[in-house]
Amino acid sequence: GTLRSACEEAIETGRQQEQLIEALLTLARSQRSLEHPERVDLSAIVTEVARAHEADAADRDLHLHIWTEPSIVLGDAPLLKRLSANLVENALRYNVHDGNVQISVRKQGETALFAVANTGPVVLPDEVSRLLQPFQRASRDRIGTHDGLGIGLSIVKAIATAHGAVLTLYPKKTGGLDIEIAFRAVQPQANRTPIGMGSTRKMMRAADLWQAQYAQDGRRQ
Repeated sequence: GTLRSACEEAIETGRQQEQLIEALLTLARSQRSLEHPERVDLSAIVTEVARAHEADAADRDLHLHIWTEPSIVLGDAPLLKRLSANLVENALRYNVHDGNVQISVRKQGETALFAVANTGPVVLPDEVSRLLQPFQRASRDRIGTHDGLGIGLSIVKAIATAHGAVLTLYPKKTGGLDIEIAFRAVQPQANRTPIGMGSTRKMMRAADLWQAQYAQDGRRQ
């Protein structure tokens, strides 16, 4: 019994180390500007990720609601998948029994808005900025096991920044978070031609201008 427990603990430790290494590599990669962005349907990625977590939501007695519409952005599909998975997993993990998780992707003019909202423990306003730092958690009061590496949202922030997107966290008074990421939407025409570095620099400059405009519009509301 003791030997078996020791082996199981060693296996679990190894698994957590692998997850940590993968997460850190993703974090390092996403903190750079995108070198070869492609046209990606953000809604298709988010829907795939959300559907893959339906069983986990059911196991946790959570209600998962998904609503998306086609939204094309310039980006890196694997990084966007990681961003989506981190948001969905956090929304499930930091929740309450019989709680809700709402996932949506919708178009708003030139913006593709990806939003994840959940019920959960109350997050104080001064905790929001800390949540975006690696190895930080809002609370130990969550359902399920105390798993997770505490770097999920910092990776989300890095990937969003690499895409020129605007990340906003809204703590709800009743508990839980509303998280929104605003991407610059592009036309849905297929484009199989690789984008060179010159085009990338132009795209990132355009994304910076769009990001500033989005922030300014947000302040006006």
